[in-house]
Amino acid sequence: TDLLQELHRDDVLDLVHHDIDQSEEKFLRLIAAADGLQVGENRLRCHRHQTNVIFNLLRGGTPLEGYQIPMADWRQHLANCNRTTAAKYATQIEQTPQSSGNRQELIKWAASTGDLDLMRITHEYLPLTLGRRHGDPTRPWNAFSIKIQNDDGSPLYNYQGNWRDLFQNWEALGFSFPGFLDGMILRFLNASTADGYNPYRVTKDSFEWEKLDPTDPWANIGYWGDHQIVYLCKLLESLEKFDPPGFKSFLELPLGVYAHVPYRIRSYQQILQDCYCTIDYDSPAANRIEAQLKEIGTDGRLVRDRSGNVHRVCIWEKLILPALVKMSNFIPDAGIWLNTQRPEWNDANNALVGNGASMVTVHYLRRYLLLLKRHLQPRELKSILLSDELARFLKNLLCALQQHRSSIDPQFKGEMGIVFAETCGRWNAQSRRALVDQLQQSGSDYRKELYETGFGGDSLSVPTSELIEWVDLSLAYLQHSIHFSQRIDGLYHAYNLVQFDSSACHVEHLQEMLEGQVAALSSQSLKPEDACDLLDALRSSAMYREDINSYMLYPDRQLPNFLEKNQVDPARVFQSRLLQLLLTESNSQIIKQDGNGVFRFQADFRNADDLLV
Repeated sequence: TDLLQELHRDDVLDLVHHDIDQSEEKFLRLIAAADGLQVGENRLRCHRHQTNVIFNLLRGGTPLEGYQIPMADWRQHLANCNRTTAAKYATQIEQTPQSSGNRQELIKWAASTGDLDLMRITHEYLPLTLGRRHGDPTRPWNAFSIKIQNDDGSPLYNYQGNWRDLFQNWEALGFSFPGFLDGMILRFLNASTADGYNPYRVTKDSFEWEKLDPTDPWANIGYWGDHQIVYLCKLLESLEKFDPPGFKSFLELPLGVYAHVPYRIRSYQQILQDCYCTIDYDSPAANRIEAQLKEIGTDGRLVRDRSGNVHRVCIWEKLILPALVKMSNFIPDAGIWLNTQRPEWNDANNALVGNGASMVTVHYLRRYLLLLKRHLQPRELKSILLSDELARFLKNLLCALQQHRSSIDPQFKGEMGIVFAETCGRWNAQSRRALVDQLQQSGSDYRKELYETGFGGDSLSVPTSELIEWVDLSLAYLQHSIHFSQRIDGLYHAYNLVQFDSSACHVEHLQEMLEGQVAALSSQSLKPEDACDLLDALRSSAMYREDINSYMLYPDRQLPNFLEKNQVDPARVFQSRLLQLLLTESNSQIIKQDGNGVFRFQADFRNADDLLV
């Protein structure tokens, strides 16, 4: 009724224009706070920068009041995460500022209580607004809206998004608001799992995973491991540069926890049998998590030890685990095996799931390990506490790397990387398989213990010398593969195919891809002159388009048309008595001859499973 009356006012258009002006002014303030407004001679470049910042904010969100915390929303967030903790400190919380408070002061107060849950939740809290869930609205699995206020008109602090989209956007946001970097990193680490991967989606209060649903054709499960190392590495590097003392103290925080996603990665032997189906959904575990969620809050989605307590670890453990898992999936001369039912880096690589390996991740893992090594080397750091289960995983992985170290024969030559002896060459299929077997088994054994018995709750003090040895050996293996991944034309392989037989692991290179070159330039493994050579090779490659003075992800190729596909070589047909016999059978499920005499696979024949019908 009130709206209808306003619409009949004589000055209704003035009211609309006034509202538009106010909204634009508020929006421009948010863009300015994120360094989105620039002035320069090239106005198109300035507008493009502003547009990019807008898109970034609309995907990842932005703080509304700088480093001031909206206390009412923080209180609600605390209750949503852990009702027990919220009730425990209800009296003290009532004495905190009612409207807004300084983030650092709030963190200091939480630390003074000594309560690890209160400290963790407060550290992770990010008062972001404006963000929406990323995705193309034409796709049925994406649902989002840009909602910036509650029904009562108060500001809405909320964010949700696919893992890779949020942390990609927060990388840029961290440059404008470096005081939130520790919260962003802790949010990243504590939403990752004990088997070393990421949930599908991160929300303000929690995280979500994909669920099996027989009635939904889009329902699939799998770990999205893409971007995991590089995004974490860049956030850590930013905090390291903006606040070196703060970075050191951050590493020592005992605020690490693990996300409990009810996925169970199969054993190495099972993965070899079917590398396209490698994860099972644990419905009983999902039901238990749901019950804990209703009882506790979103902290019910955290991993608990055998005593039923939340398993707590130091930040160092959370940083070491993803690198250990990536190294357990390392395949020499191929990359990091993509075996978690999800693609890496971009959707064009969907077909690589199971039989693909990423050199892109190898490049970024090298950069990540160098960062860890910088902070493992100080003399005052003698040891690091790791969960017993993780310490055994480290020991087994290190043993495998030590056993095969003669195959790489590295000579360490300073910070620029590793120079290899002239006698050092590529791995053969048999020696590669021998190393892969040991690396994979170390990861498989760790997961088996984790899934069957869980964390025991005990920790082991691991000497930093042992961790540095693991880092150095891992760097040697990675650098060896980087060294031999350079193509004749000066570019670097990005993704490869792997095939296992009874005693060997074979590698087949794919076409050149732009992200492989970007990763190589980012890996910190190239000398300045080598980086220049790579840039020259990239400009001379088929990925460069002179008409737009830019690059494509892949070279443009002339693909066969529909009728040129699905043809069987007549010579192969005439050489096979079986195929000739099948051609005479009207119900052959394998091969047909069309009206033009062209031999083709039968249209309904998809794979070997069809032959079992």
